[in-house]
Amino acid sequence: MPKSEGVETGTGGASETMTDSGDGSQFRRQIRRAFRNPLSATGLTFSVFFLFLAVFSPWIVPADPLAMNPSVRLAPPSVEHWFGTDNGGRDIFSRV
Repeated sequence: MPKSEGVETGTGGASETMTDSGDGSQFRRQIRRAFRNPLSATGLTFSVFFLFLAVFSPWIVPADPLAMNPSVRLAPPSVEHWFGTDNGGRDIFSRV
């Protein structure tokens, strides 16, 4: 069956030209279409950002979130503890 190139599809009065190249062009077309809508682009950006944080969280957090260190309890924010520590000496940034 031959490939259909330049087939026009009607979508509510607007016509688009679809090409069937087969190498992921439909995926690229969907991404471009998603980024044309600002709300969709914002949602996709946030989703990718949080997915990145979830995957790389073991390497992002500076300390074990459950490790207690009573000598630094209730410490204010510093270079070592970005959000400070709680009453058990646990790093708040790691717990968030």
